[in-house]
Amino acid sequence: MLYPLRVVVSVGFLLLMAVPLLILCLFRPFHKNAVYWVSRPFGWVAPLLGFKVQVNGREHINKLGPCVLICNHQSTLDLVICPAPFPQNAATIGKKSLIWLPVFGLFFWLSGNILIDRRNSGKANDTLRQAATEIDLKQRKVWMFPEGTRSYGRGLLPFKTGAFRLAKLAKVPLVPICVADTSQLVDLKRFSNGVVPVRILPPIQLNEADDVRIVADELHQKMAATIAELTEQALRQRANS
Repeated sequence: MLYPLRVVVSVGFLLLMAVPLLILCLFRPFHKNAVYWVSRPFGWVAPLLGFKVQVNGREHINKLGPCVLICNHQSTLDLVICPAPFPQNAATIGKKSLIWLPVFGLFFWLSGNILIDRRNSGKANDTLRQAATEIDLKQRKVWMFPEGTRSYGRGLLPFKTGAFRLAKLAKVPLVPICVADTSQLVDLKRFSNGVVPVRILPPIQLNEADDVRIVADELHQKMAATIAELTEQALRQRANS
């Protein structure tokens, strides 16, 4: 009974928030903080699902300018957890075709996310150049999921190199963000799910000579170890509470 109740209440709350958020986007379209504003209500859903998001390491991005933020991609719960570390003046990257999706597409476009026209670019390098130009012109942070798909409890999947090549091309730092394993920590049928810890790691600056594949593999190992550590800490904390 608890699971469907949480789903209904959470969806109802977000639908209720959609109206003022849409009005905000219509009056302040493409504002540098629009994605930040739109993401806030999703983060407010966390207590309704029985957990709290705890973020450490904010100092690594608070005063940082343009950068590429990378985070592990787990499930639909990312929509609720990722707003906590998501900074101001940041955006995500998506295909231009997303704007044709009902409701979501309108939000995605008006909130100023970076839209890539893959149909006309033809090559992956061209799409990266489009994104790098947006980062430079608007001095924005960009949020990406280097796994490319949700892991659904399978652990940290291998990284694609797009985010790393973008950081190198745009000459901006790369900031790793690690979210504990929610498949072990969150059960929507359980009344209390404790804390889901998130850790923002120090920025990494890629040099011209760096091999992005090697950097991606090394960072994958570091993030996997951090995620395992955060998960273990959260499980111990819940067991002792």
